[in-house]
Amino acid sequence: VAEGVFIPKIEVPPNNRTQLWIKGASAFLRSPLGFGPTYYLWNPVTVTISEDKLGAHDTWIDVGLIGGWIGFAVWVYFMITMGRGALRLAQRREPQLIVLAASFFVLLLLSFFFDMLYVRWLWLAIGMIAAEIILKDREKPSLLTYEEEQEK
Repeated sequence: VAEGVFIPKIEVPPNNRTQLWIKGASAFLRSPLGFGPTYYLWNPVTVTISEDKLGAHDTWIDVGLIGGWIGFAVWVYFMITMGRGALRLAQRREPQLIVLAASFFVLLLLSFFFDMLYVRWLWLAIGMIAAEIILKDREKPSLLTYEEEQEK
C-alpha cells in the first residue's frame, strides 16, 4: 500500500449477517460432503454468544452446507437451467411470461440474502417455468419421420 493512502478498517459486529456468510462459506469449503438437511440443529455457523441456532441466511451457502460440493454444483446447474428457461420465456414478449421471468430473477436475487429453500414462491416460479418450457417444446412439430426419430 502506498504511503499516505488511508484504508479504513471495517469492524464487523459478531452477530452480523456478514459473519454468518463468512462462517457459512468457510464451513462449506471445509466439508465436501456437506452436513445434511438438519445441519442447523447442531449448526456449524453460529456466530453469537447465545445458543441461537442461526442459519447462513443465504440460500446458496445453505445448499452447500446441506449437500456439500456435489449438491452445490447440482443446485447451480439447476438454477442456470431455470434462468435460461426464464430468459427464453421473456423473449416471447408475452406479459405474463415476462412477469414470471422477472419474478424468478427477483427471487433468485433475494436468495443471496435470505434462505429461500422453504419459500413456496420460488418453487412455484420454478415449476411454472419448467411446465411452460415443457409444454412449449411439445408444441413444436417434428420435421423427421417416425423412422428417422427411431434411428436417433
